[in-house]
Amino acid sequence: MRALFVTLSLLLSGAGCAQSVWLELGPAYLEVRGEERSSYQATFKFGLRGLLPIGERNSLYLAPHIYTSGSAGLDGGLWIRFPSDLEDVEGLSSYAGAGLALERGAFGLVLSAGLSYELNRDLSVAFVYTHRPLLIPRLSQTFDLSAGLALRLGN
Repeated sequence: MRALFVTLSLLLSGAGCAQSVWLELGPAYLEVRGEERSSYQATFKFGLRGLLPIGERNSLYLAPHIYTSGSAGLDGGLWIRFPSDLEDVEGLSSYAGAGLALERGAFGLVLSAGLSYELNRDLSVAFVYTHRPLLIPRLSQTFDLSAGLALRLGN
């Protein structure tokens, strides 16, 4: 929970901290291990994705999130925007990300794919799918599908 507020504070402090911030809301599924088999608990996710550009199409990201079930997580890694001929004409952009996840006391990988539609120069509608294969302390996974807004903070 603290990571969510720290990230939000840093992102809103100015364009020098991040080029854009994505607000993400949507359904999420958390794996629950039983004695005989696993099941998935449905919940709702609220998160932020702060992007710090390191190149024309590449950014580092930090994405804290919380679930209505009471647990929280933090993702971080590389976010890549794919070039597209449709981008100039239609305002569509596609993204992929990979990195590390800390989720409900477990550590693992995070893989993401996103699509955004530009409403104006500083605001886009965004859709993101995130999958977290968790490795430590035991194998498990979470995944979510989010819809939200992408706000551009700088030039």
